[in-house]
Amino acid sequence: MNSNTLFIVGLGSTMVGCQHVEKKQSSALSQHTTQLQQSLTQLVKNVYKWNETQAKLDDFHPKEDPTSDLYVGLDVAKHQQRLTELKDSGFFSSVFLEQYHAQAIQMHTDLLEGRAEWPVGYQSPFSDGSDIWCRCQDAPERYWEKIQIVDMRPEGDTVRILWSLGDNFTYMMRAEQTDSGMKIRYMEGLDSTNAPVSSAY
Repeated sequence: MNSNTLFIVGLGSTMVGCQHVEKKQSSALSQHTTQLQQSLTQLVKNVYKWNETQAKLDDFHPKEDPTSDLYVGLDVAKHQQRLTELKDSGFFSSVFLEQYHAQAIQMHTDLLEGRAEWPVGYQSPFSDGSDIWCRCQDAPERYWEKIQIVDMRPEGDTVRILWSLGDNFTYMMRAEQTDSGMKIRYMEGLDSTNAPVSSAY
């Protein structure tokens, strides 16, 4: 066998070897993506089940003044309790909790200083009328059981998630890896509060 023949045989063996490695890498990547999607699907379902069946407090609860027909700010005590409730659930990252709190402070300040008015019994000026958890008004019963992730893609140090209930509706969230596992970092519905949303999300 001459040197040219040896070179061709060697090259062919190298190409076959490379193809084998590429297939293994592709298979490992596909398996990782599937596992990540399953993990995030379970996380999102758990978050919504917790909020619907275990959480006790509302988001951004207003404070009444008996002498006024306007809310005079947010109920600070209830907000702190809600913030603790969100933290203790274990589903939300520190970035989410910090931004949630910052939005509450902005709403409270706007109401106190008259930059926003919220008549008692009426829709919040910080709301578009939808539930911030789903951007919907009437969620189906036990809807968290039907949640499916229809799109998932890395964005910097987060994973962008689009979930659906199997119809044309989608809702966007972001999750991030923390020392204690994957947690929710952003929920689309918080954009509907008309309070600033930090780019840190």
